[in-house]
Amino acid sequence: MNNDKVTRGVLVTFSVTFFDKDRNPQSPSGAEVRVAYTKNGVAALDVLAMSSVGNAVYVANWDSSVADAGEVSWHAHTLDGIPCAKDGEFVVFANAANPAPAG
Repeated sequence: MNNDKVTRGVLVTFSVTFFDKDRNPQSPSGAEVRVAYTKNGVAALDVLAMSSVGNAVYVANWDSSVADAGEVSWHAHTLDGIPCAKDGEFVVFANAANPAPAG
C-alpha cells in the first residue's frame, strides 16, 4: 500500500517484504506496522502485529472505518534480527454519504 486512495470502510492489507542493505529478503521472528491517521480531528496511531505468510512476506490488516478522510502514513519494521523498515502513505477518501468514525 503506497500512494493509493482507498474508500473509508475498506479493510487495508499491508504486505511487506523486508530486505537488508544488500537486497536480501529477511525473515524476522516478529514485525509490526504503525499506522498514523486522524480520528474525529485528533491524531491517532495504531500498532499492528504483522504475520509471516511465507517467502519473507509479512502482512497486517487495518480497518479504515476508524479514520477521518485524509492522509494516512505507515511504517513497517522488523522487531529482531537485521533492522529493516519500509514507509508509505495513502489517502482515505469519504464522500458525504460515508459514515464518520464512531466517537
